[in-house]
Amino acid sequence: MFEQKIIQINSYIPPLYRYLEKQFVDLFFTMGILRISSFEHFAAHSNETRLDTQEGRANLIGNCQNTDMRVEIGFGIGNCFVLCTSLLKSKNLANKFKVNSCFRINNYNGFMISVIEALQANNYNIIGGLHGVCKYVDKREIVSTIAQKDIDKINIKDNTMNFNALFELGAKIANNDIYFIKMNNYAEEHEYRMIWNTNNKNIPKYVDLYVPNAVQFCEKVEI
Repeated sequence: MFEQKIIQINSYIPPLYRYLEKQFVDLFFTMGILRISSFEHFAAHSNETRLDTQEGRANLIGNCQNTDMRVEIGFGIGNCFVLCTSLLKSKNLANKFKVNSCFRINNYNGFMISVIEALQANNYNIIGGLHGVCKYVDKREIVSTIAQKDIDKINIKDNTMNFNALFELGAKIANNDIYFIKMNNYAEEHEYRMIWNTNNKNIPKYVDLYVPNAVQFCEKVEI
């Protein structure tokens, strides 16, 4: 009889780089103040290299199993804060962003937890968080297979539609992909994204958080 061994499988995420103007990097390390943006802010960014008017939005296509029926939904997410970093330390990337400094995040788990605590201290009800690399695509489209019962739930009856069921179906198709898709013309950024979901309504375009506990997980780097 063979002895059963426990084999541990670990994931590896390299250090993450956050590109900013030097004054904001210094503000973070001296005062513990860090700006966290929402997807809405991305759509109105003054720096054209960071501007993406369709961030957090996609055309969702649900193909029904065993039939030729399909559902198409224009879908957008909200009520979440996001921090964009890069897997690359690159002077060319800093020049593209038109900034002159950056810092490295060495422990993303500790960093994200510190941000959660700071957001909660500012009366944001954080209901979840996720992180991962961005997926670069030719078009903002997410395709998934759905069941007939999913379509039946949104059926129009008496000139009405079950919009709650439609939203639930959209969320099912979108999954987490909608948080991370970006167009191919941004691929050289090698973006790694951190996201904090909240059920607060009408969140601002950004918040300047007092989050000194996050500093210990980061360090300044030269570019």
